[in-house]
Amino acid sequence: MNKRAAALAVTFLVVGVTAGFFMYRTATNYDAATEAILTLSPSMVQVEEVRIPPITSMQETISVEVAFNVTNPTRQAILVWPISFKLYNDDVTDQRPFLHKLQDRLVNLGIATAPEAPYRLEPGISVTMEGTVLVGGIVGHIDVLNVTDPDGNYHPFITASMLAELADTGIKRDIEGILYVSGPEGVPPYEG
Repeated sequence: MNKRAAALAVTFLVVGVTAGFFMYRTATNYDAATEAILTLSPSMVQVEEVRIPPITSMQETISVEVAFNVTNPTRQAILVWPISFKLYNDDVTDQRPFLHKLQDRLVNLGIATAPEAPYRLEPGISVTMEGTVLVGGIVGHIDVLNVTDPDGNYHPFITASMLAELADTGIKRDIEGILYVSGPEGVPPYEG
């Protein structure tokens, strides 16, 4: 075997081993990313608290505060963008099915943010994202919000969505179907 053929054989061997290594790494990273992106779901976002102050006048503008807890369920860091949400207030005397109430029980839209956007969330770590919904005047429907049960409690429900990205990959997922419904006891007016 001459020197050229030996050099060519060694070159092909090195290229083959290198290509095999990169293909293995790519397949492994693809599997990890696929597993992580499938783990991202609405269950990673929970509403911690809804604070609705008492309404004393239909002419006032009030701020409803909503706090979301977002937990990273994956084994790699993710980036989370602000949560877009719709705030509704249920009228418990309205006997229509829940989904039929959505159209006329909307109070207003809101956005909840983390300390920075996008926010890097390491595996297993949580962050609180807070948002404010202005209601009154020309924003929102204070008449819809000003409906309480006989005990004076509100019955808010929230639909939300959020964009999450696997850090350093560019792979994004819209997380839709985030839902919060207050319990049967409702939410008392916030006196804070």
